[in-house]
Amino acid sequence: MGRAIGRLTGCVLFLLLSACTGSEPQEPEATPRIETTVFYGTDRNRRDDTRPGKFYGENRGEFERGMALLSGTDRESKTRLEAVNPMPRDRFIEKLRDAIGQAEQPDALVFVHGYLRSFRQASGVLAEFVEQTGFPGVPVLWSWPSTSNPARYTVDETNIMWAQQDFARFLQDILTDSGARTVHLVGHSLGGRGLVTVTLLNLRQQGVDLSGVGQFVLLAPDVDEEIFRRDMAPALVKAGLQVTLYTSANDKALLTAYRVHGHRRAGDSSEGPLLFPGIETIDVTAANRSILGHSYFEESEVVARDLALLLNSGLTASEREGLTPLWRDGIQYWQLIMDD
Repeated sequence: MGRAIGRLTGCVLFLLLSACTGSEPQEPEATPRIETTVFYGTDRNRRDDTRPGKFYGENRGEFERGMALLSGTDRESKTRLEAVNPMPRDRFIEKLRDAIGQAEQPDALVFVHGYLRSFRQASGVLAEFVEQTGFPGVPVLWSWPSTSNPARYTVDETNIMWAQQDFARFLQDILTDSGARTVHLVGHSLGGRGLVTVTLLNLRQQGVDLSGVGQFVLLAPDVDEEIFRRDMAPALVKAGLQVTLYTSANDKALLTAYRVHGHRRAGDSSEGPLLFPGIETIDVTAANRSILGHSYFEESEVVARDLALLLNSGLTASEREGLTPLWRDGIQYWQLIMDD
């Protein structure tokens, strides 16, 4: 009897451990990795290091194009840069055209990163942005030689302007030779300054056709507010671009830039958002709860959802859910509201 009870107890224990199937215990399934290919252009220097994360440095280098492979899982907070593959222009264009032809939508999204970003970080930000917004086209990165030292902010300012001719060549290739139906342009922080400058001064003045540009998005742009209002905004509207400006009142990076320059930045709404007829301004202060408050498009699901509706569906601010219309000085703008 004792042996029978022992066998029965052992059987019950085994069945519990093997999910009561009588079969061998199953190994837990590995979390699938999500892979993203990012096409890129850069004029960073190459390092004497073939590891993907160390391949490009922080100094000025030669302009080149290529493809980067990134991967991550739902359990990881950041993606990993797995491979970097620079290539000649013709091969780059061929690969890009193939990717756009096979995409869910034949569109491209060109992203220009901001201050204090390495190539590895910038490519990861774009890969995660594509995942968060569900962008159905092809992501393209322009990575200028930003440094990793917060004290070298003025060096970054100089470098993004130094890079504008290379960026103009790269962007013109995307607009004219990629085969994309629509090319969305997104600039963050100093990247917004570079994007506006290149689009207006290098491309538009040279007669480059901008009709293929879809959404023109400025996220927390580090641009002198008065210069933007006087010189840039009128030219962007005159060019027929669909410009959306995202601002916040608690962006500490832009408040610091304000103190450095002595003039407010276009992405800072601490004294009221910048408004201009023909430009849709979105105040995301309510959804911007991070410590620094500068990379809210990465950190807020609410902001990412609004960007998805803008980029993927082309909805105007008045058509997107989650935005409250407000008026100031006869100009309408929108406030992003948090979910209850």
